[in-house]
Amino acid sequence: MQQLQQTNHATVQSLQVIQATTATATLADPAVPQAQETANVNVTNPTQAPGSFSATATSTVTFCVTPNVHNIDQCMDYTTKDGANLDKLASSPLMTNFDLSAANTLVFIDQLRDRAQEVGWDTGSYQITKYNVAAVGAPATLKDLFIQYGQIPVNTIHAEVMTWKEGGAKANSRSTQNNMAFYKCLKDSLTDEACLWILPHQHEYMDQIGTYLAPLLDKTIMHLTTIDSKATSVVLWETSTILL
Repeated sequence: MQQLQQTNHATVQSLQVIQATTATATLADPAVPQAQETANVNVTNPTQAPGSFSATATSTVTFCVTPNVHNIDQCMDYTTKDGANLDKLASSPLMTNFDLSAANTLVFIDQLRDRAQEVGWDTGSYQITKYNVAAVGAPATLKDLFIQYGQIPVNTIHAEVMTWKEGGAKANSRSTQNNMAFYKCLKDSLTDEACLWILPHQHEYMDQIGTYLAPLLDKTIMHLTTIDSKATSVVLWETSTILL
């Protein structure tokens, strides 16, 4: 009888061990998906507490028509890849070399305007292609250098470009950089014959210390193109409203 009681007692103890093991396993199972959920949350936000939700981060995008006119009023940093690439683009020749002929004048003007818009010569506080021809005290009247060059006095352009030089209000600014890129673009977009025609007029677009002034060079080019050229005048007149 005593042996039977000992056997039953051992059996009860074995059952208790089995139940305890089963209960432990059952309690551990829910922790598996919880650990997986926590891992997934932490991948998105390592500092996020388990079970909480993180807000979606938002950023403000500055709109610009082309990538090259982003931060248009700031100087280009030529020590950076973006700054060097922008200068290379701005100063590169146009697709078609201009020979100062009436037949190619509109193509030249159109390509110049495209370049100005692409790199920002005509945009922002430091633009270099629009000039106020209104009298002092009168409301501003801006004229476009490319299609209204004949309506802009040389003195008006000269007074403005002087502000981009040392001691001027816009010295060492984006205007100064735009002027140099514009000059390189113009000079390298002329045929050899056109360059020969331009050289005797160098005093018209270069100051006393040898600084080239791109807007005055453009005006000189257009003056030589249209002077005594009835055909050019007719073509420009007929298409001026389209360009405007």
